[in-house]
Amino acid sequence: TDFGKTEQPLHPGKCEFEGGPAIWFGWADSGITLTNNYIHDGHWAGILLSADDCVVSGNRIASVREAGIYGMPVNSIISGNRILNIRRKDCSAQGIELDHGARNVVVSGNVVTDTDYSSIAMTNPVQVSISGNVCESPGRDGGSSPQSSCIAIYNGGQALAPTQVTISGNTLVSGGAHYGISLNDNGGKPMDNMSVVGNNLGLATDWNRAPIHISPRAKGVHYL
Repeated sequence: TDFGKTEQPLHPGKCEFEGGPAIWFGWADSGITLTNNYIHDGHWAGILLSADDCVVSGNRIASVREAGIYGMPVNSIISGNRILNIRRKDCSAQGIELDHGARNVVVSGNVVTDTDYSSIAMTNPVQVSISGNVCESPGRDGGSSPQSSCIAIYNGGQALAPTQVTISGNTLVSGGAHYGISLNDNGGKPMDNMSVVGNNLGLATDWNRAPIHISPRAKGVHYL
């Protein structure tokens, strides 16, 4: 508890790396299993995961800032975690946030509740499966549309766009969110080979804007 605290003043909107996560795995780490931990009441992300061949499962992460789990993992599994009450400190507040470079990752069976921004958010993921998660009540701080989704995929304009991403079998509960699933193509190569199938989004009227939002530039999207 009480990790990531800094005595320096914050500068909102500059996304500065202040304090630190409770648990941190970097590029030099591999073959790690992190399970059955309780991480709570911190000033920055619960887990920073930018390593290879990792399993993060069965953890409870509550009342932290910026993200429950954040990083750029490769060949890894994030499953069966309970994440709740994620608040914005400086830049964002996602339950699970995978950034540029995340590749061959399975995100499944997690329960994410009450986040200031999206429940699950990814920028330029490659070969990622998002399945069987329960996402409820994102966008608590009234953020802009993409940040108020249960599941949000971004094309960040880099050379490698989101591709080979499957979003299936998730249960998405609005709680006031704009979108259930949002595919946001902001430039660069268009996202491709995206599959959105068999998700439970409730009624169309549950969402402030729409159950599913797909950017016009997002090519090769299959959804049912």
